[in-house]
Amino acid sequence: MLAAHWVRCGQPIADFALATMREIRAAATGTSDRIDDEMQRARVLNQELATLISWAHHKPDKMPDFTKAQKAKQPEMDEAAAARLLFAHASAFTARHNAYQARRGGVQ
Repeated sequence: MLAAHWVRCGQPIADFALATMREIRAAATGTSDRIDDEMQRARVLNQELATLISWAHHKPDKMPDFTKAQKAKQPEMDEAAAARLLFAHASAFTARHNAYQARRGGVQ
């Protein structure tokens, strides 16, 4: 039964025997959270579409013009900035992990 959940999470069955319970739980939790997020985005999209359809039906002359909408441009990140960001995330993860191990009395 647990192997079925592992495969349903998109993980290869060959990796199941090597996975710890923590890894299995992390894969299942991550997949569940991703599905919940996708469902929430779909709900929001459906609500927005319903509002626009109602607006188009009752006040078509007041419809917003989406062709003029400009997408907010994400600033490009150069390789050095990406490396600094990755290092900062890795350092924060390592610090949290070391603090957790210290609380458990584990090896540092």
